[in-house]
Amino acid sequence: MNDVYDYFDELNLMPSHSKALLGVLVGKSIVNMKKVGQYNETSLLNDFHVTKEKLFEVANIPVHIELDDGSVLRVFKSTRRCSLTVDVVDRNTDHEPLSCLDQLKSDPSWKEIIGKKINSIEILTATDSRSEYMQSINERALVFNLEGGFSFNISTMFARGTPSDLVIMRELSPSENLVTHYSTNKITG
Repeated sequence: MNDVYDYFDELNLMPSHSKALLGVLVGKSIVNMKKVGQYNETSLLNDFHVTKEKLFEVANIPVHIELDDGSVLRVFKSTRRCSLTVDVVDRNTDHEPLSCLDQLKSDPSWKEIIGKKINSIEILTATDSRSEYMQSINERALVFNLEGGFSFNISTMFARGTPSDLVIMRELSPSENLVTHYSTNKITG
């Protein structure tokens, strides 16, 4: 019975089932973005040859986006659904967060998103019929379009050449995409 509850409860966390939650975020400003959880820094640096300033982007742990109204959106992955999931959480954590403002573990360009308002959020859903995950939800990326033309995405199993399957990137480069066909669902508030 518990597995059935978890299965359907997880479905409610899919971005397409959380459009009202995502819509409320439109118009709010980003105060900070963090990854919160345990990650193996040594493995990322040595085994995957990631530079230290890329740790924020590739650490395979949930993303917390802190907004100017005090709310925190958590984006994490559902392996079972081959998809991202979203919910709202408290700022308090049991782990030392990895912040986009960290001068050692984050690229300095991430500071540019701080204070920017969210104009829209796009849900990218894989529709490639060749995908081995076609029976899954496949909501693989969220693209946050910000004021001033800035954007970033949080994706799972979307980009090639990344050491984890939950990454944050400034752009989705077609040459790096694992998913060749996808649909877009834009939320504007």
